[in-house]
This record gives sequence, C-alpha cells and structure tokens, in this order.
Amino acid sequence: MNATKLTGVTPDGKQCSVWACSVCKIAAHSEHEAEECCKPKLCACGNAVKMNYTVCTQCYHAAEVRRDQDRFDKAKKVKWTEYEGQMLYCDHNDKFYPDVESLLDEFYGDDDPPEWAYGTIDKIFSMDAQTIVEDELERQEWFEDAIDHLTFVKELQTALDAAAAQIPSAYETDYSTVVTFEDEASERIKENAE
Repeated sequence: MNATKLTGVTPDGKQCSVWACSVCKIAAHSEHEAEECCKPKLCACGNAVKMNYTVCTQCYHAAEVRRDQDRFDKAKKVKWTEYEGQMLYCDHNDKFYPDVESLLDEFYGDDDPPEWAYGTIDKIFSMDAQTIVEDELERQEWFEDAIDHLTFVKELQTALDAAAAQIPSAYETDYSTVVTFEDEASERIKENAE
C-alpha cells in the first residue's frame, strides 16, 4: 500500500486531510493517485519502466533504432565522388569530417569501418533586428506599438548583417542525404589487414 492519509487541523480549527505516497512522500490529489505513485509501472512489452518514463529502456532503444533506420532509408543516397557538400557527419562517433579519408583514418585498424555518412548543410549565422528590438521592448515592458516609433531598425539590420558575415558558417547534419563510400571502406579494410 503506497497511500498514506495525512490529517491535520487548519488555523480556524477545521479538520482536513490529504493523501500522500508513503514511499516518496509526495502529496496526491486522491487516494488512488497516492496508491499508484511509486507502484512499478510496466511498459506495453511487460518490462518495468523507470520513474517518470513511459516505456522501458529496451523499447526506447528499439524505437531509436527504427527511427534511425527509417531516416536512413528515406535519405537520398549519393556516392562520395558525386557529393557536393563540404563536410560529412559520421553518426558512428558523432563527429564531422572534411572528407572520406579523414573519416576512415579515425577508424584505422577497425575491421568494420563505416561505409556511409550523412551529408551536411552550411548554417549561416544571422540576427533579426526587428525581433531583437521587439523582444527588448517587451522585456522592458514598453507600450504596445513602441516599435512603430523607431526609425533605426533598417540601419540596425544592416549593421547586424555585417557583423554576422564576420562569423564563419557552421555545419549542420543533413539527414536527407547519405554519402556512401563502400569501395573506400573496403580498400581501407584491405590496407588494415596487410
């Protein structure tokens, strides 16, 4: 039994009660909620579920594998020699590489190096003057149409664009493109064997 009834007297002399879980001591809205609070919860598969989770670890990982496989299956496959992007993202070790050789060097001596990686897209830094000014006006609690009185927003945007242009672009994983290099990986396996 996980429910405990706590009874007390209010300052005006009335008796009142509340239910709490006897395991974690958290107050509940009802006896039933207190009873269920720290009861072991089961996943649809029958395995126990950790506190505050909705599925067991095994089902969670199985869903991740399915999601990753679906993403891979839906992606456009491009041979390395035809890939026009600048970087590769290897989800085997969560790193970016400028080319296949650098990626495969990371797996030197591995009997099973990756044969594909995700492409990337350039991520350009930008700032929006309108949003910055509106957010700051709201934060400082100015009147509703205060931005309509400002004439410098276009000039500010020009200055922000110039500042953003000085920051180098970053790379973001493009999960819609898979870059394949089976031949290069097979060659690397042969080299490792020699």
